[in-house]
Amino acid sequence: MLSAPDTFIGVVDPDTDELLEVNSKGAVMFGYRHPDDMRGLSVKELFAAENEATGTGPSSQATQSDTEWSRSETVFRSRDGRRFQGDYYSASSRESG
Repeated sequence: MLSAPDTFIGVVDPDTDELLEVNSKGAVMFGYRHPDDMRGLSVKELFAAENEATGTGPSSQATQSDTEWSRSETVFRSRDGRRFQGDYYSASSRESG
């Protein structure tokens, strides 16, 4: 799953919003040398404005949603402050047990 060559893919802890896993392309997109450098970061740090992390910011727009997946357009911020536009897809998966 984390091997898509031209796509940022990350796994986020739903309780803490911390990145648990990131692919190599994602690390490079956000200005990090290695995926491990991003582990533990809040996913909110990847968005250009804090309110964009919820899909409600001025540059964000919910464009597709159902019970399992949602897609939003937003502006991201790299480690060095560079801003770039992109889409993000999210899905919630909690195991019961």
